[in-house]
Amino acid sequence: TNSDERRFDVRRTSYTCHLTNKCFQTDTPVLTPSECRDCIAWGEESARATGWTTSRHYAVPTTDLPIHDAPVPLRRLFHSVFYERLLPLMMRQFGFLHDEEDDADNGNYCRRRRRRAKGSGIAIHDAFLVKYDAARQKHLPLHRDESE
Repeated sequence: TNSDERRFDVRRTSYTCHLTNKCFQTDTPVLTPSECRDCIAWGEESARATGWTTSRHYAVPTTDLPIHDAPVPLRRLFHSVFYERLLPLMMRQFGFLHDEEDDADNGNYCRRRRRRAKGSGIAIHDAFLVKYDAARQKHLPLHRDESE
């Protein structure tokens, strides 16, 4: 496998803590470069038909595409990344898993994670693909989302 395309391994991922352990930044990418290219292509393809949304978030506006409106391949990738990478990482960070339970090689991995997600309090509230334009909006200001 190309070193740029290595699979994300939650057990080997370190992160930097910000805001008194309320915000975490992985020290390695969660998506591979090819997954990023696919997301951009699927997002642009969808936006040609429906347009990008720009007024869904009042306090911190973004140019985005809601995942629930995205093409099927993008929705599938999002759910795969959420259940196989992000959820285990968040569950480990917030103490919902013990190391001996964290066996990514188990064939029931995704199904087991979905069951655990229900009891963890971790859920998807609003998911979207954001488009940044260096000439218009390079980043978002520091803000607090609707999570608790």
